[in-house]
Amino acid sequence: MQTVTFAREYRHKLDDLREAVYPPGEIEVTNDVATAARKAGALKTAPRKARADGE
Repeated sequence: MQTVTFAREYRHKLDDLREAVYPPGEIEVTNDVATAARKAGALKTAPRKARADGE
């Protein structure tokens, strides 16, 4: 299980007839859902830290 923050509504297909709908916000989900949502671009990402060499 992981706690993730959804940036937008995410629909995760459970089987041919059902899907789970996750609203924007923070929620604890299974690793499979977190991975699929990350691949779909539905999660908020942490801001990148500036590199020491200025890039």
